[in-house]
Amino acid sequence: MKLPKKSVMIQWGSLGFLALVFLILVRIYFLNSSSLRNNIHALETKIAQADVLISVVGKLDSKKLEAELKELDHRLESSPRISDVLEELNRLGDENGVNFVSVEPSSSDPQKPITIRMEIDGTYEPLAKFLGTLDNLDTALARVQKFDLKVEGSILRMSLEIELYTSKVETAE
Repeated sequence: MKLPKKSVMIQWGSLGFLALVFLILVRIYFLNSSSLRNNIHALETKIAQADVLISVVGKLDSKKLEAELKELDHRLESSPRISDVLEELNRLGDENGVNFVSVEPSSSDPQKPITIRMEIDGTYEPLAKFLGTLDNLDTALARVQKFDLKVEGSILRMSLEIELYTSKVETAE
C-alpha cells in the first residue's frame, strides 16, 4: 500500500483544521446570537419609544408653552414676601375689628407653605368675619390647621394656626 505524499497530508490536515476552527466559530456565533437577538430587540423597543416621544413633542404648541412659561416666570418674579402676607392679614384684622395679640410666622423651606401662629382678640362676629376673609387673600391661599377659642370676660381669644401657600416666598427684606 502506498501512502500519500507528505504535502498532500499537510494540505488535508490543514483543511481539516480549518474545518474544525470554522465549526467552533459557528458554534460560538450561534451561542452568542441569542444574546445578540435580545440586545437587538431591546434596541428596537427603545427606538419605538423614541419615535413616540418625537411624535408627541412634534404635536406640542411651542407658542402656548412659551406663554405658560412666561406667566409662571412672572408669578415667581412678583410673588409676595412674608411681610406682604402679614400686612394683608393685619389690614383684614383691622377692617374686621380684630386685635392681634401675637403673630409668629415660620418659613424654613421655600418649597413648603408658610405656617403662621397667631392669637387674636375680639367678639364673636369680628372673629367670624376675619376667619371668613382668609378664603379671599390676595397674596396667598390660606388653610386653617388648628384653632382654639377661649372666653375671657366679654372678649374671645382665638389661637389660630394657618398654612399659607404662595407661588414663591421671599424671606429677605
